[in-house]
Amino acid sequence: MTVVIGFKADKEALMLSDSRASSTNAVEDKLQKILPIKENIALGYAGDVEFASYVANMLRQKLSTITKAGLKGLLSEVQKIALSMYSQRPEPTDFMLGLIANDGEALLYVFRCPEFSPLAIRGFELIGSGSVIKHSLVDAFRDEKTDVDIKEIADKIFTLASSELACQVKDDSVGGMFQIVLLEKAGIRPIKYGYVDVDPDQEPDSKSIEMQKGVWTQYDHTKNHKSTILKPDILLNDYPVNSRFHDYKRDPRKKDPKWHLLHFLTCLAAKKEVGLTEFNGTLSAIAKVDYPVKIEMLVALEYWGSPGTHNLEFTLIKNGNQTVVHKETVESKFIPQTVELLKPLKLSIDKPGPAILQVSINGYVLARRAMYFHQLKSEDVTKPDIGNIVLDSMAQQSDKEMEDNGRTEVVYFAMCQDVEYDSLNLKLIQQSVSFYWEKYPLPLRQKVISSFRMPRGDHQIRLELMDASTREKWEVGNKKITSESSFIATPIVGDFLVEIPKPGIYFLNTVVDEQRLTSILFAAETSEAKWSYTMLDSDKENVKKGELLCLSKEATKDPRNQRKASLV
Repeated sequence: MTVVIGFKADKEALMLSDSRASSTNAVEDKLQKILPIKENIALGYAGDVEFASYVANMLRQKLSTITKAGLKGLLSEVQKIALSMYSQRPEPTDFMLGLIANDGEALLYVFRCPEFSPLAIRGFELIGSGSVIKHSLVDAFRDEKTDVDIKEIADKIFTLASSELACQVKDDSVGGMFQIVLLEKAGIRPIKYGYVDVDPDQEPDSKSIEMQKGVWTQYDHTKNHKSTILKPDILLNDYPVNSRFHDYKRDPRKKDPKWHLLHFLTCLAAKKEVGLTEFNGTLSAIAKVDYPVKIEMLVALEYWGSPGTHNLEFTLIKNGNQTVVHKETVESKFIPQTVELLKPLKLSIDKPGPAILQVSINGYVLARRAMYFHQLKSEDVTKPDIGNIVLDSMAQQSDKEMEDNGRTEVVYFAMCQDVEYDSLNLKLIQQSVSFYWEKYPLPLRQKVISSFRMPRGDHQIRLELMDASTREKWEVGNKKITSESSFIATPIVGDFLVEIPKPGIYFLNTVVDEQRLTSILFAAETSEAKWSYTMLDSDKENVKKGELLCLSKEATKDPRNQRKASLV
């Protein structure tokens, strides 16, 4: 069986199908299921391959006659051909017809066995065994805007369809990469797409599909393998051979969501603009003469990971008590976009002592910030070294949970072109999500700044570059650290020259005591972007001439600023 998805939005439409052909002898992920009939007509099918091939071929033969009869004649002819074939070969087969009308509007029709009566599609329609996901697609798009670029809609549909097929299809009837065509005023256009599994702890998985010179080709970038999609009549003449390329059934090892922390700070002020992230008054220790006290501060959080709508909860843990100080629902639409929060918090502290400010996502603990509230004496206020006295007292505290589980925790981790910092301030200059370079390898010079809380004792920290498609690793640097307190963070700054071997998606991992702690995700592109954001023609020419273009992370957050990239 199969799945063919049709979606009609305003004046445009799209068709999407899988690539699997299943028989008693084999499962083959190489069947073309959206067939070109004319430059402005395409036919999708679900069911018997020989049946579908006959209908498509007959439709092509009768095109000159059909064209004169107009839309009504075309729909009638599809029904007539299907009924004729069904009388000779009664195999259940459904069809979906996509076309561009004379006025430029895209139209979709479905023909269901056995009557094959044409039914106009508005919104979603699906045929094949994968139709079980229709209600999920309809529900997900109920409040979505459909008057936007059809390519943007296609991206959302294929992402959601992949996820829903993984959850709902229990057999091998759907597989292979999606074949996606857009029906626009200018004609019918195939689109290329791909994916990379961006969980650094899982096995590599990276695939893509594109059409060149009328032929779809699937690429497995992890295994360095490709597979050509065949037209039905060619596949029918080949002996069936098992050729699985992609399964949608969910891998049970990947069922749990995962998030990767980039920073969790408390501060007095913060500033974010294109090319700059700055935190001022990054406090973790506070000294007061009188308690109880109410303390106002900003909490800054950034992470990336599993998309969706998530419940964030900030909890103050002190003296064995847990107090929820803030709750919020956030939405992460896609990877690799990070989630950034900057929120004012008001903490009620009844008495001095250590505390942990904890943030969790859907019950999963993402980060823990060690804080210390010092008891000042009146005469201490005038002491010039009071800051050191407070920090020395904080260093005597112990994070029992950390000491028991032996896990290091992230305060911040960033890769940027430059950095300025001291004990109370942190300025990150030009954090980039994409680098554009024409001739690889790319010698990329970056500064990496990090801060970790660690259990007492010696620890080995390693930075490594990892190719997301293959999980191949290259060591960038390493350092031995001795932690004297699990309450005091240890900052580390390094200037590294990293050689990026080829275009692709990469992780910069920080590994502590042979355990990956967190990762930064970035793309390495040429002038023709494949994995990340595309460029203006003028930018492409600059890259071709040998310039390195770096796309600022902050620029991707605001569409008005997306062209504010820096040329190096």
